[in-house]
Amino acid sequence: MGKFTSRAVAELSRIITENLDEDTPEDTTFAKTNWIPKIGGPFRGTAGEKTGRRTANIDEAPQKLGLSSLKNYRLNKGSVFIVNNSVYILRLNRGHSQQAPRMFIQMSIVRSIREAGKLRGR
Repeated sequence: MGKFTSRAVAELSRIITENLDEDTPEDTTFAKTNWIPKIGGPFRGTAGEKTGRRTANIDEAPQKLGLSSLKNYRLNKGSVFIVNNSVYILRLNRGHSQQAPRMFIQMSIVRSIREAGKLRGR
């Protein structure tokens, strides 16, 4: 049971992270790359820094490392947190960008749960 549940949590976390990255409006890719999964506690800080209205120094390593860590996830390691600490992610979710609908975060998570359920049904 624990092994099955661990795999299910890891797979759902991966799918959610990837879908959020895909669904996040893209200007500088700063908000997209800041969907970071972390085991045991939320990621602190940001993946890079926003340097201007249309520029940013992007660091993809935290997201990639977080996704990679899910491969070895076990329930006894703690909860999985998926956070985005970019200062404007909530504004984007409220419909500030024409690239994504209002509440795209919630819609992305619901879609991820459905996708994960279809994988389990195979």
